[in-house]
Amino acid sequence: MNPQLSTAGRYARVRLRRARGRLRRLKRQILPSNTGHSQLSPTSVGGSTLLLRPPLLGDVDRFAARLLAHTDELAEQHPQPAGRPDRWSQEEALLTWTDRMLAERAEARRGERVVELLLLTAGEALGELVGEVSARIDGGTSSADLTLWVDSRGVGGASSQVVAERGMALFLLHIAASDRPPSRYFGEVPVLAEPAAAGELDRGALLAVLGFHCEGRLIDSRLHRGRPASHDVWVAHDSAEFRRNLQANLDRS
Repeated sequence: MNPQLSTAGRYARVRLRRARGRLRRLKRQILPSNTGHSQLSPTSVGGSTLLLRPPLLGDVDRFAARLLAHTDELAEQHPQPAGRPDRWSQEEALLTWTDRMLAERAEARRGERVVELLLLTAGEALGELVGEVSARIDGGTSSADLTLWVDSRGVGGASSQVVAERGMALFLLHIAASDRPPSRYFGEVPVLAEPAAAGELDRGALLAVLGFHCEGRLIDSRLHRGRPASHDVWVAHDSAEFRRNLQANLDRS
């Protein structure tokens, strides 16, 4: 056996044990800020039930598996470590979840961030992690910037587009029910130079269905999967009509 590979393998195992040890200590020290699902009712998707709830420390293994399997799709929410061209390792995926949980809970306490996981369940207690939706809230301008990831494979007979539409509608209604909801919501959609891959989420169509309109285009001002790309800016204003449209999306069979 190559001694260098053997040493690298031992080093990786040590780092992984340390990561798991850190998680065990955090689980004993930190009580979840919200262990329940959103107050709004779950919605039916393809014969299964779609639930939204805040991330928990106990989600670490499922999150790490998703991050390793969908690194490119999740690059916006979870960019690669600075200066690292190689992909996430398992121990890095475990540690980033822990660090992220602490940071997001601090932001949530300040009213700057809302994050929820999309879980699709057909009777299982935990459900299958199929996506994540978040909003970064600016109280000074009463606006929220949205990000969304949904498993492109689709799960349980439901397409990723349907999961995204229902999940985002439920999420926006959840925010609208808060004490100080944003007056405007923004979403940025990359302008793809090549046709979307089969099963890839059509974000522009998603936002249009939810009541957003395209306000303009930013030319090569953002990165998409590591490369400069133009992005269309979609906006929606909070109103009774906007909320009715979101609820109508959930009510459709």
